Amino acid sequence: MTVIPLRSEPESGWAAFLSNGFRPMFLACALQALGAMLLWLMQLGGVSLPPPEGWSGIEWHGHEMLFGFVGAAIGGFLLAAVAKWTGRRPVSGWPLLLLLLAWIAGRVASSGGLSLPSAALVVANTGYWVWLLLLVGREILAAGNRRNLVVVLALAAMTALNLLFQLGWVSRLHLLESQVLLIA
Repeated sequence: MTVIPLRSEPESGWAAFLSNGFRPMFLACALQALGAMLLWLMQLGGVSLPPPEGWSGIEWHGHEMLFGFVGAAIGGFLLAAVAKWTGRRPVSGWPLLLLLLAWIAGRVASSGGLSLPSAALVVANTGYWVWLLLLVGREILAAGNRRNLVVVLALAAMTALNLLFQLGWVSRLHLLESQVLLIA
């Protein structure tokens, strides 16, 4: 078993919060679950923002559950697990904060209330996946952990599915089904 040396006491509450990926990403996951339920109930009541242009309500809901909610859970899990797999310190600090902000940008952009140009929507929603892929890939490659390269391939596939969803070049419902299968 590999022991990862950590500081005994984080410098501040923020340092503790950003000391491992599961903390901010699992909190984001929980908050998004509550927010998405509220938005969905508002939509059922006829009082909500429309989904982004070109998306149906079902496509928005599926995207936010599979690429938003589950995406945060995947990120939190992988960032904690990759440290254990590689024996390296967990991704923390600014890189982790940027990942969280990229995830939040995607959720805000997908809310539909901003009427963003499609290019901004693509960048906001795909940025999280690209950054997560780079962070996890960097850790696995730096440790020479070839056994877990399949995780990098799975993240690359999820990133590609999300990008294709944003671009609308393939049936969005088929892409959601593909994401479910990939997650399973």
